[in-house]
Amino acid sequence: MDLRGPVKLSLSACVALFFSMPNSAFAQNWMAHSTVYSEWVETKRDCSEWLPSVDKFDWGVPVRQSATCRITTNRFRKMMEKNPVNGELRERESARKEETRVLLNTAWRTETGTNDRVLQTVREESWGEWRIDRDSIGQCEPVIGDVSDKIDWGNLWVQMYECVADGERSKPVTQYWLSGKTTRLKDEEEKENLPVTVYESFVSVGMNDRWLKPEPKYQAWSEKSEDVCGEWSKDALSIAEKQPWGSPVMVPRVCEQDLTRLVVKEERSLSGKVREVSRDVEHKSKTRTEWRVEYGMQDQVAKNLWESDKEWDVMVGDMDCKPLFNPDFVPFGTLFININTCNVTEFKRHKNVDVMRSGKRVVKEVRDETRDAKREIVFLDAGRKDKLIEDAVATRKTEWQHDGGKNCNGWSPVPLHVPNGDIFIQTRACTQNQRRHTETLSKWTSGDRWVASGQEYREITSTDVRYATGMKLRRQSFPDVGVTVAGGETKLGTPVVLKGIDKYSRLRVSVDVQGSVDTLSISLVGPKGKTISLPALSKTKQSFFFSLSDYALTVDGEWQVKVSDSGSDTARRVGVSLSFEETRD
Repeated sequence: MDLRGPVKLSLSACVALFFSMPNSAFAQNWMAHSTVYSEWVETKRDCSEWLPSVDKFDWGVPVRQSATCRITTNRFRKMMEKNPVNGELRERESARKEETRVLLNTAWRTETGTNDRVLQTVREESWGEWRIDRDSIGQCEPVIGDVSDKIDWGNLWVQMYECVADGERSKPVTQYWLSGKTTRLKDEEEKENLPVTVYESFVSVGMNDRWLKPEPKYQAWSEKSEDVCGEWSKDALSIAEKQPWGSPVMVPRVCEQDLTRLVVKEERSLSGKVREVSRDVEHKSKTRTEWRVEYGMQDQVAKNLWESDKEWDVMVGDMDCKPLFNPDFVPFGTLFININTCNVTEFKRHKNVDVMRSGKRVVKEVRDETRDAKREIVFLDAGRKDKLIEDAVATRKTEWQHDGGKNCNGWSPVPLHVPNGDIFIQTRACTQNQRRHTETLSKWTSGDRWVASGQEYREITSTDVRYATGMKLRRQSFPDVGVTVAGGETKLGTPVVLKGIDKYSRLRVSVDVQGSVDTLSISLVGPKGKTISLPALSKTKQSFFFSLSDYALTVDGEWQVKVSDSGSDTARRVGVSLSFEETRD
């Protein structure tokens, strides 16, 4: 609260403020009153070790232990004195005295024994699992040859090798302890060493690149031209002119606009290559109706009246005022009663007003009435005479504050490198500029003042962390599992074994026929005899998509292509590629 500005107080309020000042301001002497003791506080504790020792008792047996403690406590004796004027109590610091006492205490607790010992040794009669010496693996032969050029680009496939390695197995010998733990005596076990067959696998990547079905990409509709709008309805506007003031009238108009968009068809290969197939432009037009609100324009005078100010106000200009005391000659912070006596000109304004139906008020005439008057302003003032007592008595530094915003790198890793739906953590490195001030303290009559005297700068680093969701979709493909058929034949293709089918959402079937397609019938036989029939072919190269959930195919197993030919005896090659894919919701 600023005490230097004028505060309007009545004389009775100033008198009440004077007599409400605390009595302690007039008290000079304190008298002895009473003695007060603080609570005992523990300052030191010395205890013996717990006896008897738990390592002399069997594991888990309850043991009753005891220990003797020497406890040192302190308290203070305080002498209180009383103000005879207002009854206030306070401590006489010079009379404070510390007292000490020592207590002996015996503590008890229950623990359990820790002495562990062997209860039983068991020798197994049957052989355990084979342990393979990985360093002895040799004589490896591939199960199948390299088929990387037949696997779709980017798809992983596993090459299996059959190898011979040194194997070892034993009949376990186990000790059971009182505490429940077990230990194995490997030096006392019967062992057997024989060569065993193991399988090693290596992951390779498919290199067969091919173009996929073209997909159209639609750009956003763009405005070919600006809106072409008709005129606002003249009938509605004429109605608004005749309506009473303020009544709403909706006025319409019709607008048209031509829109275009570019449609580009692109082919994408399995390796990520992209080529444009076609480019077309689509056209359309849109119409819309715009509305605006007009209001009735017929306005009239509702009533006429005179309005006058309730209070007399002081006219703007010089006021002849004189304060009783000058605050600049009074010591800083000293409160005193001050009075300003002012000669002023007061006025009161009278207005003749027409009130319209629209609510508008039209002032038709203004008359001012004036008079001379004196006004006294009584207020509580404060002395402003300040004085420097001591300069630069101390220095301090403010807390570090941010200077501008953070500078951060991009988030890593990117969602396209993480499996779809997986929740993972992204991080980014950031830097932040900071600054702080050095301040100097000076002592004045009005109080202590801290003044800024310098600045410091630094740069800090931090790491931001957030959660993100992976967007990389799973896919497993099996190319060319078709067959060669002639008229009247029905053949099954090479079985395809799929595991983890619950990871995929749909099946893509691509058919490539070398010859006519008129007499061919193709279907897929899935696990548990589930069958998916392909529609009749319309061309030699065609692809179909099937939702696995629609066919209740939710278990792992074998897939086979079934081809029937009811046409001529000419043999035809029917190539079929299967691709199990995960789709994004």
